[in-house]
Amino acid sequence: MDTDQLFLFCGTLNAGTKGPEDPLRDWLRLDKGYFHIYAISTQEIVPLKFGQLVKDDTSNQRRWEQALQLELGDSYELV
Repeated sequence: MDTDQLFLFCGTLNAGTKGPEDPLRDWLRLDKGYFHIYAISTQEIVPLKFGQLVKDDTSNQRRWEQALQLELGDSYELV
């Protein structure tokens, strides 16, 4: 690895309250080369209703995390 260069991918996903049905490979640009760090934020991963916002349901969040980990592989760690 060249220590003079660091390749960083920054992106935000607006899930529109849906789960990750489509593969994320194209969005993550995995075919374009290697990124050392992926910084990804998510928006609207739960329905934007008051009852849903105060409920502690993280199932959709876990689905997105699992989909990202599946695409990126074990060489990346979710923090």
